[in-house]
Amino acid sequence: MEALLNKYAKDGMVIVDPFLGSGTVLAESARKGLEAYGTELNASAYYMAKTYEISNLSIEDREKIIAYVDSKISEIEKDENIIDELTKMVNETKYDSIYNIIL
Repeated sequence: MEALLNKYAKDGMVIVDPFLGSGTVLAESARKGLEAYGTELNASAYYMAKTYEISNLSIEDREKIIAYVDSKISEIEKDENIIDELTKMVNETKYDSIYNIIL
């Protein structure tokens, strides 16, 4: 995917992937600083790719989101509580980006 983007994608282009899968096109587009969107019918693949929604945000905003999620996960005291705590965080967050990363 990197080779295809290097050859055909120009600065300022918006990349659209109609068969998103796990989000490889979105990930590579983000690495190149290209805005990218995709669609997917498979629910499992769709939710896996949702984490790439933050790729269209600025690097600073992405770093803030990842740092926030990392700090919240680090606060979980016992490994056996992790699913319950993550579920609680998903249900309580008001921000789609944080919801998608945790989910």
